[in-house]
Amino acid sequence: MKLRFLHLCFIGCLVQSGQLMAQRWFEAEIILFEQKADSELKEDFSFTLNTIDVSKAQSLQIDQLQQNGLENCLSQQNKVLKQNEFLSQQQVLQSVDCDPNTDYLSQLERVPLNIPALEQDHQDFNYLLAPSQLQFNDVITRLRNQGLKPLLHTGWRFSEAPEKRAPTYRLIAGKNFSANYDYLGFLRAGAVSSLGGERAIVQDNRSDLAPFLISNSALQNNDDKKEQSTWQLDGTIKLYVQHYLFIDAEFNFRDEDGQLLQLNNAHFQQFRRVYSGDVHYLDHPKFGMIIQIRRFKQ
Repeated sequence: MKLRFLHLCFIGCLVQSGQLMAQRWFEAEIILFEQKADSELKEDFSFTLNTIDVSKAQSLQIDQLQQNGLENCLSQQNKVLKQNEFLSQQQVLQSVDCDPNTDYLSQLERVPLNIPALEQDHQDFNYLLAPSQLQFNDVITRLRNQGLKPLLHTGWRFSEAPEKRAPTYRLIAGKNFSANYDYLGFLRAGAVSSLGGERAIVQDNRSDLAPFLISNSALQNNDDKKEQSTWQLDGTIKLYVQHYLFIDAEFNFRDEDGQLLQLNNAHFQQFRRVYSGDVHYLDHPKFGMIIQIRRFKQ
């Protein structure tokens, strides 16, 4: 009986220890930036693009941008509230002008460098950091002084999890090319392009790439506009703990030439083991990532 009691106590200690381990929290801070144009770079990035599955990715950043769009719309409606004291905030929220189901993200011409978010006390779920909680403002300054262009500076807090349970996050940055270019970087039919200094209406120019497009049919048939959108930088990143910290990142980068019927595309995929508190630089000829994962004490 005594041995059984001790055995149960031991199991209880293990369970409690596991719970304590699961409560460890980290902060991730990331800067994505565009590299300088290199005239000597000979690599052809025309088709260096992979379809990245974002269907199961968490979108802390995108959700916040969508919320900010709704709040900006509501702020424009405040004058309506002041004019009619009987009109409630809920009525404004449900109005046609500020429909919460509107895709406010698609209305952005560019993702802001810093994502406006409230500074909040610690939560028991993963959440975005406010710009005031980020620590790499001096890095942004140094990048600009070197002629580099920061595209996104963001971060979030997350709880420790192994690879199988750790969430994947989607990040977007830079310009929104969706109005004129599809996900693969081709000009949409009817889009206006500048070719040799002349403006031209573009027809569907993808017929000679049918085999490639067929391999991406799942993407082409997807009705989710957020997944079909064409951002300058778009991809996923997973951070997990398996004795060590690991970063698994995959992004597509696009830029405009103005003389082409398609965007220049580049694909980036890196996997790296890291240490808490170290600052890491992930490099690509077209863009770079600076990331730090640090322990957070609640």
